[in-house]
Amino acid sequence: MKHTWPGNVRELQNVLERAANLKSGDYIDSEDIPFFGQIIEEKVPIQQSKLSYKDKIHANEKDIIISALKEAKGNKTQASLLLGISRPWLYTKMKQYNIE
Repeated sequence: MKHTWPGNVRELQNVLERAANLKSGDYIDSEDIPFFGQIIEEKVPIQQSKLSYKDKIHANEKDIIISALKEAKGNKTQASLLLGISRPWLYTKMKQYNIE
């Protein structure tokens, strides 16, 4: 409830679909959404941030990719599944953000 869902319904739908696809049990809880808590805690109010919107998107995207890689214990195939993107696209983003 604290998350502002900047992508609105589509963002929420994508997060829930990913969690449902990866969940083996009957219920989805906060542990099934690996980056959710970080987004809420690290979110910087727009009026206090000097970053452009583009820079904010890149910063959040990088953090989410790193979180997925940690959750997947470095397994890029698993991380790409968590993120809902292809493995080649994950490699492209990792190169873009200098993530090793």
